[in-house]
Amino acid sequence: VFQPHLDVAINKTNAQGVTDYRKILDDKEIDAVMIATPDHWHARMATEAAGAGKDIYLEAPMCRTWKEAVEIHDAVQKNNVIFQCGAQLC
Repeated sequence: VFQPHLDVAINKTNAQGVTDYRKILDDKEIDAVMIATPDHWHARMATEAAGAGKDIYLEAPMCRTWKEAVEIHDAVQKNNVIFQCGAQLC
């Protein structure tokens, strides 16, 4: 979402950075995702990750509406993936 933050993360971890999360979902070598994006992206990314068969750790808040919560639940159940929601406090 914010290129300077992506650049810092890449430099600190030597990880590959992407600007389109769908590339991660399409990668068959990746089994799980951690979603720690701005809150309004959480439900969409979690639902799509479940649809791609990825296990999910989702940073709180899980979603913004009851409808989004149901959509995440249904996608996780339908695709039989592992789902956890939590908070990483510094």
